[in-house]
Amino acid sequence: MDRSAYDKWRELPFPDGSSLDEVDEMHAELVYWDAMTAEAVLPMMERSSPYDPGELDFSAGLNGLRERLVALRAKVSGSIADTLDGYVEYADALADVNRWAADGDH
Repeated sequence: MDRSAYDKWRELPFPDGSSLDEVDEMHAELVYWDAMTAEAVLPMMERSSPYDPGELDFSAGLNGLRERLVALRAKVSGSIADTLDGYVEYADALADVNRWAADGDH
């Protein structure tokens, strides 16, 4: 995997929140994983520090979030569905950049 995963994540606008509690809770979780990704990946990119996921299992956490997003997406339509599609796309970008960073081939 090449640096394109990092570039996509950095260029992708962060999705907006929602007025629906269940959707906004998932947005909050997406915020968390985005912040943790920044903590692990940005030092690597900006200071040539090693990728450090700490105690976090990005793969399990992001896959779990993605599964919940897809399950909720199957129950809704319209603008809420569009919002959730954006969350899935962003979660996928986070998973990709963490896989790339963990791979160590930068």
